[in-house]
Amino acid sequence: MLEKNKIKYFKTTLLLALLFTFLASLKLWHSNRSLPTVAIYEALPPLPLWLNYILIAIILLSIIIALFIEKPTSFFIIIISLSGFLILFDLNRMQPHFYMFFSFLFTLVLYYKNKISYNILLTIGRIMIFGVYLATGYCKLNECFDNVIYQWLILPLQSVLNEDVFSVIKKCSLIIPLSEIFIPIGLLIPRLRNIAFVLLCVTHLTVLFMLSPLFSKPYYIIYPWNISMIVFSFLFFYKAEKFSISCVMDAFRNNYVKLFVMLYIVVPFVHLVGYIDTNLAFEVYSGKREYGIVLFSENVYNKLPPDIKAVTRPKNVFQQYSIFLDEWANKDLHSSLYSEKRTIKFYKNYIAKITNCKSEVYLYVRKNNVDEIVY
Repeated sequence: MLEKNKIKYFKTTLLLALLFTFLASLKLWHSNRSLPTVAIYEALPPLPLWLNYILIAIILLSIIIALFIEKPTSFFIIIISLSGFLILFDLNRMQPHFYMFFSFLFTLVLYYKNKISYNILLTIGRIMIFGVYLATGYCKLNECFDNVIYQWLILPLQSVLNEDVFSVIKKCSLIIPLSEIFIPIGLLIPRLRNIAFVLLCVTHLTVLFMLSPLFSKPYYIIYPWNISMIVFSFLFFYKAEKFSISCVMDAFRNNYVKLFVMLYIVVPFVHLVGYIDTNLAFEVYSGKREYGIVLFSENVYNKLPPDIKAVTRPKNVFQQYSIFLDEWANKDLHSSLYSEKRTIKFYKNYIAKITNCKSEVYLYVRKNNVDEIVY
């Protein structure tokens, strides 16, 4: 029964995850916000707000309609095309979860148009899942994840666990990247598949639990992705006894399989030498991203609009105000920043421009927990 309806369940899960992720970060997709949009090309003029709203409405309506149609190929094309168009006007919209959801939509379009077979569709889905977990795992093998990201993630446990237990947990940071590396490898090996899937479920449910309202301010945009990844992994690997690494090699003759191997396995590794942006390499909570901090004087602060003052930190020991750009994005967009040096510099220049105080605005870029002055 499940095998016959895998495509149906996959499509439904994908559309629901996409819908709720859009709704959880709606301000990310329009320009009526305090964090300005960063176009892919500087020459692109800002998109009119009324047009922005119309395109968002069409996307959301297309997602809802597609839920009730067996083969909604045209609506998938509308969703991918309009979302891609909006991404041109703001790099922050190219989030890893949207990148993966749109990739899945594209595979379904290929399947509905008979460009790929059912088995090739399943193989591509498995390649994508394998690549995402492998990339998110090995990118966490760094000192910054151990000392900063992991410590932040487990901090809420300090109030509910005794000191001895918490001190042991603090030293277990290596478990997370090693688990995330084992999961994709285990999913490809039939004898390890059940163990890998259980570990996968535990990993996602733990993240949801740690970032739930029980311990912190809820970060709703992560919920659909974490839940849907459990469902996707179950659908693609359940009763796949005949699937193994050799199946991928056999399917590699298909050009679309080659494309997704490139996007989800090769590209993340190329990122290691600095040629690919972080978001496209699925560096989620790795600690290796670039974090921008804009510092400025009281004179600059007094000239800022109220909505930007609301995300400004008080004076530091050097009598300077500061804006942590990731905090600004999280508070305003309910999403993470597209953290690349060119976008970080854009926001520093934006603060200088709107206050007309270029000489009083400075930028620090923090990477691997090391501060580097840029301007």
